[in-house]
Amino acid sequence: MYFDFHVTTIIPALNEERSIGTVVNELKQLQHNNKNLIDRVIVCDNNSTDKTADIAVSFGAEVIYEKTKGYGAACLSAISQVSNTDILLFVNADQSEQLSEVENLLHALIEHKADLVIGSRMLGQQESRALSVHQKWGTQIATFLLRKIWGANVTDLGPFRAIRFRSYKNLKMQDRNYGWTVEMQAKAISNGLKVIELPVSALAGSSPSRISGHVSGAILASIKILGFIVIHAINHKLLTR
Repeated sequence: MYFDFHVTTIIPALNEERSIGTVVNELKQLQHNNKNLIDRVIVCDNNSTDKTADIAVSFGAEVIYEKTKGYGAACLSAISQVSNTDILLFVNADQSEQLSEVENLLHALIEHKADLVIGSRMLGQQESRALSVHQKWGTQIATFLLRKIWGANVTDLGPFRAIRFRSYKNLKMQDRNYGWTVEMQAKAISNGLKVIELPVSALAGSSPSRISGHVSGAILASIKILGFIVIHAINHKLLTR
């Protein structure tokens, strides 16, 4: 609980047995005014073939299963289990984020009365090999389009983010794979929600990203992300004429 706001953490995970226990434990240990900062941790096992789910449970997380692989699919499945919370916090399972910065995201969301706070790795400190060259280029192109089309002050599509639950429900999220993060940002911006960025640390993590860590994955993700931005922009302009 953070200033009487109930916080639910969503963690999509695929074969992260080396790191998931540490991530869940760190979240469980976070405190504010001697009270737990995080009220609920939900891990969505995205068809892992290792002990990700068992380890997550052993550290006190709730685990659900989604056989269809995809970041968005895992997030949607996890959130389908949530009916009553104030804030959704999204965290990676691979230790690529500095979880001591969680309170900074929550504070910004409440203090600035924002709907969505994005942790920007581009504005924060980056460990060596935390972000690949093609990941940086793809992010720059996508954020350039978001700024150009909607005039938004955007530097990153970072998955480390917090959103008010009521705002999330209004977005009617649908993407089941690479386009999840940009869908949330583009819809929030185009719908007039208050979106702010906050510098966060980018860590190398325990394993290479299954998307950005490989050229083929990065290309597919870039096509999906850029395509979504263009299509959403066209639809939004048609709807707001």
